[in-house]
Amino acid sequence: MSELAKLFDETVAATDLSDKQKAVLKASLQLFAAKGFDNTSTADIAAAAHVSEGTVYKHFKTKDQLLAAVMRPFVRQVVPRVAGDFITRIQGQAAPDFGTFLHYVIKDRLQFAQENRAEAKIFLGELMHDQAMLDMLLKDFQQVAQGPLTAIFQHYQATGEVVEWPVSEVFRTFLGVMAGHAVPLILMPSNKFDLERAADEATAVLVQGLRPA
Repeated sequence: MSELAKLFDETVAATDLSDKQKAVLKASLQLFAAKGFDNTSTADIAAAAHVSEGTVYKHFKTKDQLLAAVMRPFVRQVVPRVAGDFITRIQGQAAPDFGTFLHYVIKDRLQFAQENRAEAKIFLGELMHDQAMLDMLLKDFQQVAQGPLTAIFQHYQATGEVVEWPVSEVFRTFLGVMAGHAVPLILMPSNKFDLERAADEATAVLVQGLRPA
């Protein structure tokens, strides 16, 4: 089981939903990840959750509502938890220079995306069609990351390796380059993506783009 799936199951298990609702949500994520949303029927979900199809419709009127119910824990709990855990971890990493720090972060997160590709693909697909959800996610992520990442970026500004932009602008630039490499990884077959090369390229772009004039 992928880390995202495990965290999703833990999050759903901690809710006040009925056991049948929890089973339906867990089965939905598993099937959407394995078969895709369009190729998964409510009958498939009911069978995997060991409930009747009527039970699925009782709690979730349409398959779109069911997908929305799956996405809510991702946006509100799972993704912020993943981000928070990673930021806590990188605070303890001693990197000799900005490029080394970037390469570690980028490679680690690209590898995470690769290992959780099936679930990330569902998540990404919804974000591309729901601006409100994307805005909420970015707001939550900025709140989680603001303090720790601000200190890290300011450290490299003090060493003269990062341009003296507001840290929020440095952060947006970093996220933009990361997204530009993570999205193809998630959407294309994994055997066609060179993770090491992508990490090298993204690092080079950011080191050059954020270097003081």
